[in-house]
Amino acid sequence: MGIPFKIKMLNSVIFTRAENPKNGASLAEPRRRYRGARRRKRRTSFRKHRTRQLFIREGLLTQQDITAYLNQEISHDDIWQLRVAALDQRITSRQLFQVLYYFVTHRGFKSNRKAELTDKDNGPVLKSISAFETEMTENGYRTIGELYAHDRRFQDRKHNKGYTDGFIGTVKRAWLVDEIKRILAAQQSLGNDKITDKFVHQYLDIFESQRNYDVGPANGPYAGDLIAKMVGPDTFDRSRKRSPRATYTFQYFNFLTKLNSLRVADSIGGTYAPLTDDQRQTVTERLWAKGVKSADLTFKQIRALLSLPDGARFNLVTYSGDAKKALEIEGKTKFVSVKPLRDIQKALDDEQLANDHELLDAIALVLTLYKSDDKRRTKFHEQTTLPDDKIEQLLPLNFAKFGHLSTHTMQAIIPYLEQGMVYSDAATAAGYDFRDNQIDMEYIRENVTNPVVRRAVSVANKLVKAVVRRFGKPDSIHIELARDLSKNFQERKQEEQYQKKNAAANEKIAQQLKELGIPVNGMNITKMRLFNEQNGIDIYDLTPNASMAVTDIFSDDLYEIDHIIPYSISFDDSYSNKVLVSAKANREKRDRIPMEFFGNDPKTRAQFVNRVNTNIHNAKKKRNLLKETLTDEDKSQWKSRNINDTRYLNRILMNYLSQNVEFTDVLSKAKHVIALNGAVTAKIRSRWGITKVRVAGDLHHAVDAVVIACVTDGLIQAVTRYAKYQERKGNKLASLDDLQDDNPDGLDAKRFRKLFNDYPLPWPEFREELHGRVSDAPDKLMAGHPWAHYTPEEIAGLQKPFVVRVPNHRIVGPATLDTVYGQPDPDSNIITQRVRITDLKLKKSKNGDDTIAAGTNAYALAEDGGNKVVYETILRALQAANGDGKKAFPEGRVMVKMPNETIPVERVRVTGKATSTVPVGPKSVAANGSMVRIDVYKTPKKYVFVPVYVKDTVNENLPKKAATQRKSLADWYEIQPQDQFEFSLFANDLIHIVNKKGIKTTEINADGMSTNGIREEIVGYFTGADIATASIAFDGPDRSFSARSVGFATLDKVEKVSTNYFGELAVVHETQPLGFTNKGD
Repeated sequence: MGIPFKIKMLNSVIFTRAENPKNGASLAEPRRRYRGARRRKRRTSFRKHRTRQLFIREGLLTQQDITAYLNQEISHDDIWQLRVAALDQRITSRQLFQVLYYFVTHRGFKSNRKAELTDKDNGPVLKSISAFETEMTENGYRTIGELYAHDRRFQDRKHNKGYTDGFIGTVKRAWLVDEIKRILAAQQSLGNDKITDKFVHQYLDIFESQRNYDVGPANGPYAGDLIAKMVGPDTFDRSRKRSPRATYTFQYFNFLTKLNSLRVADSIGGTYAPLTDDQRQTVTERLWAKGVKSADLTFKQIRALLSLPDGARFNLVTYSGDAKKALEIEGKTKFVSVKPLRDIQKALDDEQLANDHELLDAIALVLTLYKSDDKRRTKFHEQTTLPDDKIEQLLPLNFAKFGHLSTHTMQAIIPYLEQGMVYSDAATAAGYDFRDNQIDMEYIRENVTNPVVRRAVSVANKLVKAVVRRFGKPDSIHIELARDLSKNFQERKQEEQYQKKNAAANEKIAQQLKELGIPVNGMNITKMRLFNEQNGIDIYDLTPNASMAVTDIFSDDLYEIDHIIPYSISFDDSYSNKVLVSAKANREKRDRIPMEFFGNDPKTRAQFVNRVNTNIHNAKKKRNLLKETLTDEDKSQWKSRNINDTRYLNRILMNYLSQNVEFTDVLSKAKHVIALNGAVTAKIRSRWGITKVRVAGDLHHAVDAVVIACVTDGLIQAVTRYAKYQERKGNKLASLDDLQDDNPDGLDAKRFRKLFNDYPLPWPEFREELHGRVSDAPDKLMAGHPWAHYTPEEIAGLQKPFVVRVPNHRIVGPATLDTVYGQPDPDSNIITQRVRITDLKLKKSKNGDDTIAAGTNAYALAEDGGNKVVYETILRALQAANGDGKKAFPEGRVMVKMPNETIPVERVRVTGKATSTVPVGPKSVAANGSMVRIDVYKTPKKYVFVPVYVKDTVNENLPKKAATQRKSLADWYEIQPQDQFEFSLFANDLIHIVNKKGIKTTEINADGMSTNGIREEIVGYFTGADIATASIAFDGPDRSFSARSVGFATLDKVEKVSTNYFGELAVVHETQPLGFTNKGD
């Protein structure tokens, strides 16, 4: 009846995060970047095509002339000297083509919107433009081309791309337009009658053609009003679109929401209370009264407005432990900012317009949805009656982001917020009930923007459906959302740094304990940390001699760790709720807060406050210690907050499961889905003696799931009674009270104490059952024991849980990698590549000599010795810097003394062996992009595999060459008609392999250490293939072992296996390799 009594099934289902594991970037980012590059290339190519056609159409050149020029059959002039010469002397049509053809690919900076001219990201560009303007004026240059040709700074380089010394400058497109006009006018005046006004107009039309952001890339999913298309629906009313955050309505709504959630305590340990009506009115007028121009409101300003005492604290401010810094922190912490609204009002520069709320909303909508000036002007004329001068003043403003509600919905809720209701109550009063929201996968896609969370919800949804299909309606579903799931990559890295710092601090304490001869364990480390934090002072001992001897604190008879807010009340086991105190004081304190323990004597309380302020610097801990009273509401909220996880994402998932899963009627609807706080389950797991070893595999997730499932209301009540008993058992009077008041079964004292002396378990022998179920052989380990809920047949059928990994069958990624190489030598298959000298490293040759390498490629001394001086200079520099190119060449270049001059060298040409490349030009190749899968075949002699890359997905026929060890692609084995196709393997597909001679593995032990192993038979997840060695790699199901460079030809048996969410395996039989739908023309 809703009470767990047996482990029916347990398993781990693992899926990859929907992000780049290296930097946390979106998986769509490369595709977006490549799409943008293709779009720019397509548009540049079209401008070049139109320029060629213009010269042919107007009779300046023939198609043959242009072809000869583009194929380098005609020598090219120096473009920079040519641009200057064209201003004063007649040049040929071919030379004019060279100049104008260059211009359509190098067009300078131009923005379609004024807002971009104030964009911080364009700071270097705008600064460079300003510097160029000054230099042209001071030196009398007629054109920017003349500046580049004559200024000594640009003798060696004139472009930004591909150099180590960074950005050198950007020119305005308007300057280039002026230069083009000057050149064409000069050529007209010098007698070139084919340069007509029509020619000039048509060329400038080609040169200046540019789509603005709002128009987009012609027809398609990214065309026209892209931002407007992406705006999601109102959370409460899906027929309406969400409002921009820059609107007056949103800014005022957001302010009221925060104002009504603000609480103030008169002292550090005081009770937080909402603001009074008068206080709310005072704060509101500070920001929203007519004529107010300030955009920000800090907590320090609120303190002054409300004349709060120095000891007062705000619930929305994170204070440090130093009370003196409270005002400083409040001064830096913004309560709210309405800067977008103030920017609009300032641009309008009209008091009447600046207070027209409907107009302010319309302005914010236009400035958020549209980015080009032309589109904004059009929309302003359509949606407002603003005069042109006001519109021009608004154009430099740029806003982004939307709220979750429409303007209509917020306006309906605002009257109730103005009455002081918190947001949830105000929404309900306005007729919007959160419980009425239909939460489906579409709603989640619209409201959950984090792709990592989206994937987690999607997998959880599929898993729940599978469990329901297998076992029927559940009584309840318990979930625990990983603490870092909703955090971005940077936040997780910061958390990792904090954990490393904490681990280092614990290691330092562990060393102290070893020196003192004290056992190193979690309890003793915590005691030592608390001892150090409290400066060796017993916080509850108010006598002058309150110092603790470090050698005594490890005796449980003398000193104990106390939960400041009793655990039976708060369920808070965090470090901020712990102090090290004498066992005697802890017994006397019982299940009370410190201020209750010290009574109502003002002198005693003052002593305790002074003791805390002097020795405790953790702000949360100080607040717990000085909390004056503990109301029933405090107790209820404290326990609920620490047991339940009420984060937004949890609420969405809970509501989704509640609405979309059919439950039994054993439990109330409120108990159908429970989201637990990870800290509580971690504490309970620890008390049950269940260790969590992450490094030894992924089965710990299955163990976590069992623990989470067992944390029911009944268990929480049992833990509460246990904690309360432990807190009071040292006090005889309290123990007698418990025996009388909390003993419904009428047990005698001895049996009562025994009942509460052991930490509650979900059912007897729970630990033993869990240990047996996750063991390597549960059928053997659990056999012969009289289990209450297992038949002998069930025991015999038990198997070790098989960790399930979600396979990746998506075909994504570029067809080739970015790096371009020279055409491979047809005989040696050697490729060349130019690399920065900072990428070079020293590498030892087989005979121990120093050689120069860049990754797997080598920079070698040429056979004719032509690069000897450069080679030896680089070699000496690397040797002096311990082989590190970045340290050897901090400026990205090296000056090489040649016989007649000293030259700078920034790049060198390296060589390497090509295995599989793709032509990307007449004289260049690139390495293959992502490997999509491998197709496995069985020849009469052995197994082979054919790698299938992204580029192969658009070819008419699938590849038929099998990877052959240490041979070039041309020499690979060709699949023959008699060869039997077995199956295709994608990343994370399961395989079963057998090698009677043994497969070398890396085994991960429980302590995280790795050892070498040998296995004859393996079922594991395929992780990749190496075409150079014709080998594969895979991980064990739970990552407790792995194997790399497993020679495919040496295997005796290879099978593809599938698994469901329950770890049940089945052999997969495939008849032919599947083709792809995205074929090329």
